[in-house]
Amino acid sequence: MAKRILRLGPAVYGPDGKIPLGRTAFRKRFIETGRLRLVPLGARAVGVVEEEIDAVVEELIAARDTAPPRVFPGAETMRSQARKPTSRRARASDQREAEVVGK
Repeated sequence: MAKRILRLGPAVYGPDGKIPLGRTAFRKRFIETGRLRLVPLGARAVGVVEEEIDAVVEELIAARDTAPPRVFPGAETMRSQARKPTSRRARASDQREAEVVGK
């Protein structure tokens, strides 16, 4: 399989890229740490070898699969509470029901 170089930009990072992070987070996590090395393409343009990006994605998936599931604090209480109505009419209706039940 031929190696491809992807120009560093939306094809690599961003909402539609292989690694959906912003530019700064992508650089800090992968370029500055040495996990990915840049390939000069011209005077200012740089790219990354596609196979290296795929390897990083596989590492991230493997780390996810070996780590215990994360539990977020307060997640259970958030699920158990019903969403409260936000419109004035709904709040007034709830207040009237509470008054009737409270009597």
